[in-house]
Amino acid sequence: MELNEKYPQIIYSNLIDPILSLPPEPKKNKVKPIMYPIILVALLFSICSISVSFIRFKDSVIEGVLGTIFSIVIFLFVIVGIIFILDTTWGYKKRYNRWNKQIADLKENELKRKQRKEQIELLIRSRQSAEIETYEVDESVRKGICEIWFYKKIKKIIEPKDGEVSINKKVMIFGHLDLESMSTKFFYPDIAIIIENLYIDVEIDEPYTMDSKLPIHCVGSDDYRNYYLASNGWEIIRFSEQQIVEHTEKCIETIKNTIDYILNGRCGNPVTNPNGSWITNRWDETSAKNMMKNRFRESYLYDDVGNLKTQ
Repeated sequence: MELNEKYPQIIYSNLIDPILSLPPEPKKNKVKPIMYPIILVALLFSICSISVSFIRFKDSVIEGVLGTIFSIVIFLFVIVGIIFILDTTWGYKKRYNRWNKQIADLKENELKRKQRKEQIELLIRSRQSAEIETYEVDESVRKGICEIWFYKKIKKIIEPKDGEVSINKKVMIFGHLDLESMSTKFFYPDIAIIIENLYIDVEIDEPYTMDSKLPIHCVGSDDYRNYYLASNGWEIIRFSEQQIVEHTEKCIETIKNTIDYILNGRCGNPVTNPNGSWITNRWDETSAKNMMKNRFRESYLYDDVGNLKTQ
């Protein structure tokens, strides 16, 4: 289950993630520019120091020995520095190429993809089903401004392919994980997509509430919910509300891609154009308050004459 600081967030469940997750990119240690002259000076100093130490042996064996030990220590420091630089350049390049080949093999090897697909099919087919109820409309579960509008768009795409899309579902978690700190076993997905025994929670995150003007969905605030759902067999796709309004088709395509990747055992990032300008940053409490002051939600939700774009 991998989290990031961008929207969309794709969070695979504990069943799917071990099968489809890719090995992390090797980390590259940064060499500060000042290290090069320091190592060069230390190398020259150690060479000069060793030369001086041999000369001192003529006058004093103790001074010669101490000088030699000091010179060796400096020289070892130089060796360690050179090894570190080589590791961050040649060594990293070697690790990166090896990782890149591994990623390409996982993505392109058709036999491995079919094996992943069969493994996922077996897991989905054999696992326990979620308990799902329809909740009453007068329950205190408030839907966001865009949820019903986006739900209708997804429904047209998913349901013709034998899937069910619901917006008024009360979901009981599978029950494999008992966390005492949870006040209830039920969750209310913004939009629930169910394809046979595959369960996907589509969430639409707003930076602040319209009525009380409180920051919501700040970085970290939904982590526990994500963890609990993913730990109990739900896949999660989180979009920012801005993306839903301004890049509706890319959001729908990302949902379709995610379903396709899971059901067909495809590794990689299912987000449409993951480096495109439609990708947005998640927000903390401070940035959410700034958005509120600048009426950020209002700027993309309403047109110039004040009509809601998602009606």
